[in-house]
Amino acid sequence: MLKKIIRLALTAILVGLIFSGFGMEFTAPEVELSDLQIREKMDEISSRYEVGEELSEEDANFVKEHGVSLSENRCSD
Repeated sequence: MLKKIIRLALTAILVGLIFSGFGMEFTAPEVELSDLQIREKMDEISSRYEVGEELSEEDANFVKEHGVSLSENRCSD
């Protein structure tokens, strides 16, 4: 009987941890994108939005991170 109670308690804890995402915080290794890949992604983002429309968080972060590097590269050409 005690084993059954312990097993149920552990199952409940594990299920709770799985659904809470505990221990799932990790970041993917950063991959260096080529200028062409950055331009293609920027074009893709540009085609999804109208002027003045708010970008998604993911798209906004990409533009913030990579927008400067593209403009710097164009100025140095």
